[in-house]
Amino acid sequence: MSTTNKGADGVSAGHPTLKLTGVEQLKPPGSDSNYLEWSWILEIHFAATDVDYIINDKPEVAQAKASFDRDNKAVCAVISRTIHPINIRNVRHLKNDARALWDSLKKAHDHDSSARGVMYWLRKLTLSRMVDNDLPTHLDEMARTFESLSALITAESPLTPDDIYSSSILNSLPPDWLSCVSVSSMINEPRVDPSRLIDALKAEHLIRRKTTRFDDTA
Repeated sequence: MSTTNKGADGVSAGHPTLKLTGVEQLKPPGSDSNYLEWSWILEIHFAATDVDYIINDKPEVAQAKASFDRDNKAVCAVISRTIHPINIRNVRHLKNDARALWDSLKKAHDHDSSARGVMYWLRKLTLSRMVDNDLPTHLDEMARTFESLSALITAESPLTPDDIYSSSILNSLPPDWLSCVSVSSMINEPRVDPSRLIDALKAEHLIRRKTTRFDDTA
């Protein structure tokens, strides 16, 4: 008689969503929060493993799927394993509800993002995507983000092509490049000079090439 191995969370160890490594933990809310990068990586992973409906679809639609219970547990497990323990105080009561867990973390980090700079709000605005076919909610969220960005744009500190260029470069990078030390340290800065960002990326590229060559000759 065969049995299925399960972890402490009760999810089958073979669930594809659980196969995720190398994700930087979601830091506590505040000026050093990496919520944008963390959520972006997880959204891609959830979509690739066909469980993104858990965090995107309306609860009644998601819960109607035959795989909901299993997928909900898997998403809860991945979120819990990729957040700093300090985040738990905001979501301790939501360990069995992945959608509420996801939304609560978003709210906690959005609430503490008032100290963010132009780069954060510009990236948030351009990375925004509609879910649930809920256009009014999507437009309201984008309007709030736009207002936060606009509040930082003044005659003395205008939005520049350099800001847009740096933001576009960051948005174009895959997860493993966003999480590298030289780039991740810049993400939460109010503004990032594109030449500085490009220099950091080129330096990281050289390091990776040398590492690859070493591995090939080992």
